Amino acid sequence: MTPLSENMAQDYLELVVDVVRPFVEPDLALTSETALEGHIDSMAMVQITLALESRLARSFGPTDIQFDHFESIGSLARQLSSIASSRQ
Repeated sequence: MTPLSENMAQDYLELVVDVVRPFVEPDLALTSETALEGHIDSMAMVQITLALESRLARSFGPTDIQFDHFESIGSLARQLSSIASSRQ
């Protein structure tokens, strides 16, 4: 990973942590490895996706964000980074 892409990945990781925080237990440590399964439900996934669209000022396509991208904080951040890279 280049320094620019490392910075982008870190930015997306921080964004995901910020957006996910209200949907999980307050004492849950949120790192890139934090699993989201068992901590959020399908409604939270929809709300998180909408919040990410709002924060990023873009709409996601139907396959941009899928269930498996919510495996962990890191997997969701990596998907956002991938979407951003593919649209540049």
